[in-house]
Amino acid sequence: MKREPLQEPEDAGEWLPIAAAQKLLKMTRHGIKRRMKMGLLESKHFGPPEKLALYVSRKQVEDQVAKPPEYPRRTDWVIDAERDFLIWFAGFFDGEGCLMIHDYEAQWGTQWSMQMSLPNSATEVLLEVECCLGGKSHNRPRQKAHYRDQRIWHATADGALRILQLIRPYLRVKHEQADLAIEFQLRMRTRAGNRYSRVEPAEQEWRKEQKEKISRLNRPNVPR
Repeated sequence: MKREPLQEPEDAGEWLPIAAAQKLLKMTRHGIKRRMKMGLLESKHFGPPEKLALYVSRKQVEDQVAKPPEYPRRTDWVIDAERDFLIWFAGFFDGEGCLMIHDYEAQWGTQWSMQMSLPNSATEVLLEVECCLGGKSHNRPRQKAHYRDQRIWHATADGALRILQLIRPYLRVKHEQADLAIEFQLRMRTRAGNRYSRVEPAEQEWRKEQKEKISRLNRPNVPR
């Protein structure tokens, strides 16, 4: 099957493919996206929904080649989201999102992870969420033939914690789940040791209780 070429932006002179920006700035794709999250590079997606291509501002790239921007080096996510965006996203997440605590068995014992996810057919919207708040998104196959194509956004652990702390004041439906998830992740962060350390039975029991509480809240018709 012959692949169709990607749709070029109408104002192609103002936008640069991310691969070209990487070469000019001598940066990785991750580095480019970090500058996008910090608001140092404007970006847009072009092309058909099933094969979107990421472009960044040509002028901003050229300016940064001439004079690299000064910003503090950080290892954690830089979340650059204004209050109005956070209020909007909180409502979006209240209606379409999901909060869960997952556990799975590994060679060194039970592993735990807090995750927030949001599936939707509005691909551009989820890409904007990913750009502004962080997290990851990917395409999800149709669950049924008559369903629309979907994309699912998700954030886990400390990344999800930061986002929940930002939107918590504006949540109206999932505020109880958010409080439990925040409490869970804060406790995970302050626990001594690392992911391979043995977890005491009392701690395991507490984590199971938190998981079950969130699961019950996610099923409003089930008695608590």
